[in-house]
Amino acid sequence: MSSSGQGGGEQARELPGQPPLTVTAPLLLRTHELSWEALEHLVVALAVQADHALESRPFGRGGQAQDGVDVVAFFTSQPPAVYQAKRYEKFTAADLRKAVAAYADGSRPFDAHRLVIVTTADVRDTKVDLELTRLREQHQDLVVDLWGRQQLSDMLFVLPDLVRRFFGEDTMRVFCRPMLDREMQADISDASKGQALEDYLAHLGSYLSEGLHGLVGLTLEEQDGAECVLSTELAAWLRPGRHVQVVGSSGTGKSHTLAHAALGLAQVGWLPILLRAGVYEGRLEDSLDESVAPFTSQSADCLVRAARLAGLPVVLLVDAINECPSRFQDRLMLQVSSWCRRAEATVVSTSHEFVNVPAVIGGAQLRTVDPTSEQRAALLRCYGVGPQQEEVVEEECKAFGTAFELSIAAQLTQRLPTGAGRAALLDAYLGEQLQRTSQPTALRQVLHRWAMLMDERLAGWLPLAEAQRSAAQVLVTLGGAVGVVDEALRSPVVQVLHRRVEFRHEWYAQLLAAEALMWSRESAMELAGELRRPHRRELAVWAVALLSDPDEVRRLLQGLPDTEVLIAALCGRLGPVADGVALAEAQRCLEEAVEVMAASRVACTSDFRYAIEPSRCWSEYEQAMFTALGTTARDGRLLEPLARLMRENDQAFRRGTGWSPTHSGADPFEG
Repeated sequence: MSSSGQGGGEQARELPGQPPLTVTAPLLLRTHELSWEALEHLVVALAVQADHALESRPFGRGGQAQDGVDVVAFFTSQPPAVYQAKRYEKFTAADLRKAVAAYADGSRPFDAHRLVIVTTADVRDTKVDLELTRLREQHQDLVVDLWGRQQLSDMLFVLPDLVRRFFGEDTMRVFCRPMLDREMQADISDASKGQALEDYLAHLGSYLSEGLHGLVGLTLEEQDGAECVLSTELAAWLRPGRHVQVVGSSGTGKSHTLAHAALGLAQVGWLPILLRAGVYEGRLEDSLDESVAPFTSQSADCLVRAARLAGLPVVLLVDAINECPSRFQDRLMLQVSSWCRRAEATVVSTSHEFVNVPAVIGGAQLRTVDPTSEQRAALLRCYGVGPQQEEVVEEECKAFGTAFELSIAAQLTQRLPTGAGRAALLDAYLGEQLQRTSQPTALRQVLHRWAMLMDERLAGWLPLAEAQRSAAQVLVTLGGAVGVVDEALRSPVVQVLHRRVEFRHEWYAQLLAAEALMWSRESAMELAGELRRPHRRELAVWAVALLSDPDEVRRLLQGLPDTEVLIAALCGRLGPVADGVALAEAQRCLEEAVEVMAASRVACTSDFRYAIEPSRCWSEYEQAMFTALGTTARDGRLLEPLARLMRENDQAFRRGTGWSPTHSGADPFEG
């Protein structure tokens, strides 16, 4: 086959004198014309984009011993892979044998389980194939792959960005997109006229406006404290190229702010694309197309081309990066940066904490701030509290610090239990909503099942068909009516988007998962065992808050034991029962510590190191309680026992050092 022409690939031949029945793209790229440095960089890029590595990089530099490794790639759930880059015009069985031996018979850096030999040459050779089979049998502890010119061309066909980078724009257009059929030309023509873009913006605006509550201006503070932005002004504050991360704990209104920002940007001449990070599964283009699909028949890239022609800036709003599966988060941000560079788009993202992003989309970092008293009052009014009720409702809501909690509490005025915390608040709201259905208990167990399925899969959604099937199975067991499935799907705490079922807020999922575990476990210690699993740590505060028996609460706290849960309980955030139990347990631990120190001496063993004699072994639970006490001591509720402990500590130091007070000063702990 000849390799003439400027396309970087081999041109298809036509029969002389006859029009072709098909127009074929070049099948192979001219990989042998790459420099060795370009080949190595190509392998680094393919490790991420084709093998889906989280990170890849060249190994070593020229002149260093590399033990058969040119590139190493790291993955989330599997061992590293190593790659060799071979810029050859001809590749033989002997070359393959030598390349594999360089790694397999050496020190095997990174203890890789996979070795990929990458060469620019054609590897279609029976001897090479047989040698590859033999080597795989010989090294069964090592997966050996061989990428030659054909394999590289096949992979790059669906990666136009890499073809553009390593072979040029002209080659990309010929190799990856050999022809534009009339349908695609018509699509682009419609988009260029602005009709598709206008339709998308209109449908998106209608969707976002439907049921969207008004936005109260809450403060977003820059990480360095140099500037503050009100959430109501975020859209006006944004500029093309000013990338922004907005972070804050759950319930602080980040998603609500992002929805209003998308609506506001659409109204002032931007193209907004709103992506929920929780549905990302490895390919950004697929997720973007799914995000725009309810509002247009065009692809996301087609809308971007239309926006460019119309002179509209593009903004990608990525909501709740913390809900993206951890194994995908790094890949998501890499693909977002690549797409935004290509689309010349601005990125606005939300998460619980700031995430590491490529420099190309680095920018402003804003953090949510607790609402002021004026902002709290505005939130309550926004959700239906009248002026004459404000003072009473604010007193009921003083335990709630987030916008989401206040929005729910405003709808439950004078119906909240005394001293209600977050769990009691959501439980009361959920209970009122379910009482309006035909079978509240059966529906609640359907929601339990969905929450547990998501919990087990570490996912924030279920396919609609599976949600319906699992709900039907629960109802068959309970003898409930099939119509409950539809009622569950219409529940105010659930939404169905793109044939996915998800909870409207992660707190609903956590509350229901914790409640499901409580209903299915016979003892507090058995429940504690389930809650100690790493991915269920966030459920512990809900379970503690939902228990009403003080003895059960005590056993659960002791069985966890979790410093953050104890801090939340001592701060009164888990309701009056947990507050009373935690306070009593803290008092007991302090009294035991006072007794121990009263009978001990503290001896200096070396510089800045001390030993207590006789020593006392404190349990993991007691250590967690002492840490929680140190964090919450400033509230003053345990000031007296803390002061007694400090006095006994002082006396123990004096006994250990033989120091006695002089008349130069009074004992600071006396009186």
